[in-house]
Amino acid sequence: MEQAKFALDITKVEQLWNADWLSPLNFNDIIQLASHFTVAQMLERDMFQKRIEQDLPISLQEFFYPLMQGYDSVHLKCDVKTDVEIGGTDQTFNLLAGRTLQKAYGQPPQNILTMPLLIGTDGKKKMGKSENNYIIIHDTPQDMFGKIMSIPDNLIISYFELCTNLNFDEIKMIKKELKSGTNPRDLKIRLAKEIVNMYHNKSAANQAEANFIAVFQKGSLPKNIKTLSLKTKSILIMDLLVQLKFVNSKSEARRLIEGGAVKYNKQKNLFGNIYIFTTNLKIPELKVLEQ
Repeated sequence: MEQAKFALDITKVEQLWNADWLSPLNFNDIIQLASHFTVAQMLERDMFQKRIEQDLPISLQEFFYPLMQGYDSVHLKCDVKTDVEIGGTDQTFNLLAGRTLQKAYGQPPQNILTMPLLIGTDGKKKMGKSENNYIIIHDTPQDMFGKIMSIPDNLIISYFELCTNLNFDEIKMIKKELKSGTNPRDLKIRLAKEIVNMYHNKSAANQAEANFIAVFQKGSLPKNIKTLSLKTKSILIMDLLVQLKFVNSKSEARRLIEGGAVKYNKQKNLFGNIYIFTTNLKIPELKVLEQ
């Protein structure tokens, strides 16, 4: 709810918990819900079709998720009088299940609105905390700007469409610029400024841009850098990142290292926007960092 206030008028928002109506359901209720669907209907779901093609298992409990989400729609229609439900395109099947159950309960089916999924900063999977490829609305202007600059070039247009308030004509012009050979970096700078301005302000966006250019293009040190000292003279890079609490695990550190997110050059170790200076620090395994 704290983050939702950046996009919604909180005074007009009502927060509900589906456990309030799902928990009281008994086994007979679940059987009645399931009676409105066939196995063939369930298997029409895209993710199940892909599993079948790849000869991967489908657990029985996965059939219950559309039932539960569909029942959410029934409850909201009855008690809150909802007329539109919004979700990502990956939720289309579940939203349609809600319409099916609404009909079964004698309700007029509500409209559904689906939106494309936002791919995370890794350029592969949808943005999410579990994938560690997300940008937080509460991020500092510098962190938000830097994360946006790290997205793959092929996501530039998608981010303009899904994350900014630019109109279609403006985005169309940006597409033309990208196709005509405009440096993708320049367009990402514009994108980053647009988004930082939305969640902070114009001054913060300009300052974040200046900081990014100074640090990553001109090689300057950022202002107000955090300096840490280590007593040890020898440490594995993965242990170093965990010890300094930049990451939660060695596996996460390895993924960042292999992705080129960590750089080391003699006495300077760069991780994000934080520089660490050490004395006689020897890191045995560093070849994965060479670019």
